[in-house]
Amino acid sequence: PALIVPTGEPIARLYSYFAMLLRLDWSPIGHMGKNPCMQRHLLQILEVRSSASGGIPARRLLAVPELDKRVALTPEEIMMANLACVRPCYPANASGLGDEGRMAVWHYEWLPECHNIHFTPLVHSMYALHLRRWLKAFDRSAFLLLRFDDLVARPLVTLQRTAQFLGIPPFDEGFKVEIGRENYTTVKRLLAEGTMSRESLVVLQDFFRPHDEQLHELWGESFWQ
Repeated sequence: PALIVPTGEPIARLYSYFAMLLRLDWSPIGHMGKNPCMQRHLLQILEVRSSASGGIPARRLLAVPELDKRVALTPEEIMMANLACVRPCYPANASGLGDEGRMAVWHYEWLPECHNIHFTPLVHSMYALHLRRWLKAFDRSAFLLLRFDDLVARPLVTLQRTAQFLGIPPFDEGFKVEIGRENYTTVKRLLAEGTMSRESLVVLQDFFRPHDEQLHELWGESFWQ
């Protein structure tokens, strides 16, 4: 088998995903496997703000967010709710720390609050956890891990690497590719634009740090700084 895994800096990836979700008016409560913990956290945020909308019920605000943008959820709020709900669903508080945390491959699926937690985007960014599970079934040589930054900024180089991995002829150097936009989401840009609070970024960076370190240890290379 040939397993190609695109990766991205977890926090930027999360923000970009949730920003897209809100931009398309998808329901963050009805989405992501309808995890009960996520549903409760996000409804609580809306209910606290419902007074600003003249008492419109939170579920109606969520279904029709254009009713009042003042009560709309933000990507940061959804990210922090996702983190709060993920922590109790994995060994060692999902920290990736300690022997139990470093060996974790699955969530506590028997806990009602953890139902479908693996469908939430924050879990998708815990790359080392997934790779540990996949490596029980596939040899390491079956994997090619790609960086989102390379896909955007160096598409031809990434295509050549992929072709070599698949054992197919290389692409012609004149092969036409589209260079991705340069303003894609990064942690540096989130900070510079004030899109997220520094406090939330620090909490998320602290959470992902051991997971990222494990990924780098598993693959022997650094994927992002």
